Amino acid sequence: MREVSDTIPGRRAAHAIGPVLALWAALFLGACSFGMNGADDALSVEERYPIRLDPVIEQVSVEVRPETVSVSDADKERVRTLIADYKRRGSGPMAITAPSGTPNAGAAIGAVAELGTLLVEQGISPRGYKVIAYRPADLNSSPPVTVAYPRLEPSVRECGDWSANYAFTPRNRQTPNFGCATQNNIAALLANPQDLVEPRASEPAYAGRRDTVLDNYRQGKPTATERTNDESGEVSSVARQ
Repeated sequence: MREVSDTIPGRRAAHAIGPVLALWAALFLGACSFGMNGADDALSVEERYPIRLDPVIEQVSVEVRPETVSVSDADKERVRTLIADYKRRGSGPMAITAPSGTPNAGAAIGAVAELGTLLVEQGISPRGYKVIAYRPADLNSSPPVTVAYPRLEPSVRECGDWSANYAFTPRNRQTPNFGCATQNNIAALLANPQDLVEPRASEPAYAGRRDTVLDNYRQGKPTATERTNDESGEVSSVARQ
């Protein structure tokens, strides 16, 4: 008995099936191909949702009347609070601004001197602040003396772009909203946004502890800090049973 493929019609069918199968394979593979991913697909979360730092001015206004002799205790306390905030997140020198050519200009000069002394007492270097005179539009008014400092305010683009189809990702691309919440959380938790611009200066080493370690080293003693049994981290015998 001869096989079907040995007959003339069978040979024709076998020859016809080959190109059809090749065509179907090409179509199938072509349907799975969406081209190469571009440069935008390789962007990191930090590049897609960068934390923007905008300059912001924090200030305290001190009311100064022509008859004012000294800055009030309440205003001094507000300035102390401002200085404490400046030490944590300030990004530039502080500034004391005072009016010029106004009825309270003389009293403002005394207030500036008093506030400058307060800044130095709170640890601000005399070179760490500047005094600026300004001329208001209304020379008959008594504008305040201000103490201010610049800082950086972090912000990130708003989240909520759910336009992508999460059930169909043939190119394995990141969704538009991927990483946005994380970047916003980082921006909200920054103690000092200036850390994103430059690292903080190293604090000086503790000389007392350094001398102790070197002295123990010279004597051949352990240089590590001794720990008590409570600090050892060992599990008690009661917990082992």
